[in-house]
Amino acid sequence: MTDSNTAPGTPSEIPQPPTDPSPPVRTKTYFNHLLTVANKLAPYPVHKCLLHNVQHFFASPHSDPVASTPKHLRENPFDRIAYCINPNAKKAQERARLRIVLGASLLTQKYNDKPANIRMLFSKTPQGAAARATTRAIHRKMYGKGFFGFLKKKEKTWIESGDQFVSLIEKFGGGITDREPNTTDKEKNKNYASRSGPEYTYTLLQDGTLHFSRAESPVLDVASKHCIHSSVAEEVVYSGTFRLEDHDGEKVLVMDNDSGTYAPRTDRGELERLEALMQWNFKGLKVQARKFVPPGLE
Repeated sequence: MTDSNTAPGTPSEIPQPPTDPSPPVRTKTYFNHLLTVANKLAPYPVHKCLLHNVQHFFASPHSDPVASTPKHLRENPFDRIAYCINPNAKKAQERARLRIVLGASLLTQKYNDKPANIRMLFSKTPQGAAARATTRAIHRKMYGKGFFGFLKKKEKTWIESGDQFVSLIEKFGGGITDREPNTTDKEKNKNYASRSGPEYTYTLLQDGTLHFSRAESPVLDVASKHCIHSSVAEEVVYSGTFRLEDHDGEKVLVMDNDSGTYAPRTDRGELERLEALMQWNFKGLKVQARKFVPPGLE
């Protein structure tokens, strides 16, 4: 059996974009009142886009015909309690299992097992099970009606172009502004432009779901963790951060693989695949996908 996460791949194997244009992308924005104070007294928005053709752009040259459900995705007592309180939790778990099946034919990124806190989160221990149940509850609160089913405001739209995607980001606080020169090692490694927007974290899942939210402050950064975006998925297609930058008067979406939860690879052309996927789904969008090297590992 071949593990799609370790299968070799090179940029030369990147599929060409389909000749047909992308259908409109369904997009939802959810507004969360729990982080109103941290978000300058406004409900904190998180976004969900359903991208098309992830299976085309991230197709694995060595797909796994058999995909088993990871043990941490199987029901445990904490999940059963959550199902009783919120029936939507069971539907979310079923979607997670579907993504495992879809991921068998894709290049995916497994969770980063080097940090102790990430190992604990995915461990087969009572502490790990409790942490996963809590994180999934937070995910449902951020991207749904809430843990107890209370309705909250959300906006739905269809995006057909890069300009519309940029407008979505700008509408909810992601617009380009002047910024101070890069001073920290991380800022220098990311090479922020002198005019750029706040940073977003994003996670791309096997069914094409793209979750993203702003992370420009310590509190919002906690709410924007990749494990929350993915609802503690053991594997994702890709994750990292992005921001808008001004390049000689042109708005460019700069994306990278800066994710401590998944530490995405780049040696199989993942960044080029991501760039092509975004540009095909959002016609006219200018994208630069860059490799991020953490300070000290240059």
